[in-house]
Amino acid sequence: MPIPLPPLLEQLRLTSHIEDAVMLEKKQAKSLGETSNRIRRLRQAILKWAFEGKLVDQDPNDEPVSALLDRIKADRSNSSTLKKTTTRGRRKATARKS
Repeated sequence: MPIPLPPLLEQLRLTSHIEDAVMLEKKQAKSLGETSNRIRRLRQAILKWAFEGKLVDQDPNDEPVSALLDRIKADRSNSSTLKKTTTRGRRKATARKS
């Protein structure tokens, strides 16, 4: 059974387009790999800067972390003491049916 083929010039033109498309795909794949690596490095750098406190300018008027933690601990201690004193001696009211 004969298979029809396009003329030789058309075959060459198609081959050229296919080669161009393959070359473009290889360039894009390489670029994508480079971009993925750059994204990974930037993500690591951003996390490093965040832990070092370098993402935003620091306000010299802010209280130190140690003072903030002490204040939070004191607030929690006070609130838990208040809860214990207000709930002590109370019983839940239950409705009894007669």
